[in-house]
Amino acid sequence: MQHHAEDATANEDLTMNSFAIDSPLPRFTLSTPQMASGFNSPMTPQGISSPTGFPVFALDATPCTPPLSSTPDLLASSIKPKGRIEVALRKNVDRNRKVLFPDSSTDRSRSTTRLSTQRSSDVKPSTKNSTRRSLSNRTSMAPSRSSIGLTPVMFDNPGQESNKENKNAPFTPLSFAGADADEVFASDAGTVVVMALLKTLGSAYKLLCQYRCLEALSMYQKLSESQYNTGYVLSQVARAHYEMVNYREADECYAQVRRLEPYRTEGMEVYSSVLWHLKKTIDMSHLAHQMIESERDCATSWVVLGNCFSLQKEHESSIKFFSRALQLDPNFAYAHSLCGHEHLASDDLEKAGNSYRSALRIDTRHYTAWYGLGMIYFRQEKYDMAEYHFRRALQINSISSVLHCYLGVALKANKKREEALKYIDMAIEIDPYNILARYNRAVILASLEEYEMALQEAESLQESAPREAPIYFLMGKIHRKLNDIPSAIFYLTSALDMAENKHSNYIKNVIDRIDQADGIDDLELSN
Repeated sequence: MQHHAEDATANEDLTMNSFAIDSPLPRFTLSTPQMASGFNSPMTPQGISSPTGFPVFALDATPCTPPLSSTPDLLASSIKPKGRIEVALRKNVDRNRKVLFPDSSTDRSRSTTRLSTQRSSDVKPSTKNSTRRSLSNRTSMAPSRSSIGLTPVMFDNPGQESNKENKNAPFTPLSFAGADADEVFASDAGTVVVMALLKTLGSAYKLLCQYRCLEALSMYQKLSESQYNTGYVLSQVARAHYEMVNYREADECYAQVRRLEPYRTEGMEVYSSVLWHLKKTIDMSHLAHQMIESERDCATSWVVLGNCFSLQKEHESSIKFFSRALQLDPNFAYAHSLCGHEHLASDDLEKAGNSYRSALRIDTRHYTAWYGLGMIYFRQEKYDMAEYHFRRALQINSISSVLHCYLGVALKANKKREEALKYIDMAIEIDPYNILARYNRAVILASLEEYEMALQEAESLQESAPREAPIYFLMGKIHRKLNDIPSAIFYLTSALDMAENKHSNYIKNVIDRIDQADGIDDLELSN
């Protein structure tokens, strides 16, 4: 430690037992044994932590001049400079005090110097007694943490001997600088509220990461209205609805997020996917325009633009914009998987597989990429590999009706009809409006020769999707199995009117062979 000499007016001799420190703070006489114990001994309960993290030790300090009433406030006078670190700490405290207490005067009633049993002769007895009473009134206060982030300083009781002599002597906490006792206890209540809020948010986020979306939603609903109606919470709630295939609820939540925080980019890639599923072209175009205009260098903006072009079936432009997003953020797993979807829609299975594997290298729990690889293998009629990848995706997101459905489709194609029906029923239980799952349930029941049940399922499905050619085609074939030729011709003709051009010839051939028993083996339209 480097010591500074006293000014010319001080005639004290510096000895090996005591010395003085000159600083803007009140002048103290420190005893060498106490100071040595403060620096060399390990951290004890008497030690405290400063706002910057450096340890500050309680040392015996006998105030000389000036008198106690002119000492600085609690925070500043509790720090005794003992080196470069302590001097820097004192400057930092002084600077923080000016910011936190700009109107406070230097004459504070809450003086923080620890009083010893002996006082200097120049201190008046009345000052001493009043200060003792002030300190003794605070002995019942419990240590707490201030709402402004300051740490209370612990001092010995008045009249207490040195720490070295009384190691088990209790310490008395003093109040914060410029704060009343009510403010200190109020800060404790505020800390409890903040920690409860963080616990709720953390628990809900954990549940959402585990795709336990219903539990996550119930956890978010425990928040107060002011906390719930924030951009972050609403975007998480919307994400939960999206994972549960509740696209309309997700759309409403994301629209509210845009009203609250128009410049928010986090989660907007999912919002664009919600709009893609709802086929909201105008809303998608408006969102893409706003994102590109406000955050052109953000990868999320280009993902939104790519989804906008994907909705318009412009796959090449969509791939270009997804590639631009990956240039800005190569670790954007969702952009990789969306790029793979576009390659898959363009029948470029090799590039689609590369995109999905790139997404899995970034995030092995990205179930969309596992699903995409399963779709590639399903198209290649590698049903065992497709089943494996669908199962991997289902292990990550076990509440997805879509994944249950496609696993059932893969099992059905692999001639595992009973197991396939089990997964299809689970998909319908999760989402009763999953038309694809209900259609495949009717197909599986028909293949198991449960024609009455299959026809009943197909008729209920016809009410939900009255313009789907595969449904009419299936009903025509079921009626043919039941030897109801007129009804079979009616439904097959209806399917022909609704079918795409690539299916027209196939349906015509089925109608031409309606009287032949082998003409009704296939229950589905070929891809």
